[in-house]
Amino acid sequence: MLCGYLPFEDPDTAILYRKILKGDFEIPEFLSKKAEKFLQGLLCTDPRQRLTLEQIRKHPWFAYYNERANQSIDLDGQKRLGVSADEQIARKANLKLEEDKPKTQPKAD
Repeated sequence: MLCGYLPFEDPDTAILYRKILKGDFEIPEFLSKKAEKFLQGLLCTDPRQRLTLEQIRKHPWFAYYNERANQSIDLDGQKRLGVSADEQIARKANLKLEEDKPKTQPKAD
């Protein structure tokens, strides 16, 4: 998503899998050094060295853009400062679930 194309591509499936397993990808020159380090950490083939979710959230590149994305989120026509998109999506999903629940009829005695 940072580059506008997939990191691993090849019309030959066997070659594509080899590229994925080797971590054979090119980082374009237009990416910042922070973005470059972020991608390298995400696409690291060694799971012990690959970025964890906590490390991703704390990574300077991610933290910078995540902070700005959450400053003013408009998912339902209302601006909410300081509320993450995940929270808003969860709230909307919960409301939808509540709306979809069958209405129980009071029992007649």
